Amino acid sequence: MSRTTSMSADTAAAINARMNAGEFGNPVDLNLLNAAWAEAMDLELSKRGAKPIYNSITGLWSEDNSSKVAFTGRTQEDVHIPSGSKVMCFHNQSENERAPSLNLVWVSYEA
Repeated sequence: MSRTTSMSADTAAAINARMNAGEFGNPVDLNLLNAAWAEAMDLELSKRGAKPIYNSITGLWSEDNSSKVAFTGRTQEDVHIPSGSKVMCFHNQSENERAPSLNLVWVSYEA
């Protein structure tokens, strides 16, 4: 069962119980009902956490001619990385021989 299905079934049962208890009026006030659904969705989204956004810094190529430098790359635009940001390096699984070996990114999160 997917999270969406589980969340929908649980939330629908809770909303129906609130409706049966008369919380949204009789007849049901659709504005109150919609507000309850919006509140339930906000609660569910806050439980799931913010999604990461991977911001590209540069590709990194192996530096075989140096005993000290392992990889090099150049940025294509100005990059500002906020202090405390997570920086990650991903392996690049490309068949292209000219493609970088690694991709360097910094991580931000959706608000």
